[in-house]
Amino acid sequence: MKRSPMPPRTAGLKFRSAKMARKYVTRRVIVADLFAVPEICEVPWCTNIATDPHEPLTRARLGDILDRSNIRKVCNPHNVMFASDEQPWMYELGFLVHSWGLVGGAS
Repeated sequence: MKRSPMPPRTAGLKFRSAKMARKYVTRRVIVADLFAVPEICEVPWCTNIATDPHEPLTRARLGDILDRSNIRKVCNPHNVMFASDEQPWMYELGFLVHSWGLVGGAS
């Protein structure tokens, strides 16, 4: 049985659909606007400069990457922490949101 050749893959790169690529162009504009003026990380006890956009309602939980109200400005260490660990205080302060708490899904 003859196999068709696999298309070459670039190591480490993930490919996006054209629709998602257009969304990310718009998202870059939104994030640039939000970070135009340097501010302190939104975690109450943190004094670092906010450098990363954080989505409390992630895309996996039906969040929208273009929803400005779903973007919190945090420092890089906290953004990494939110992605790698789930602590009760993260939910209590609104840095993480459960999708099942939404009435009728994300809006």
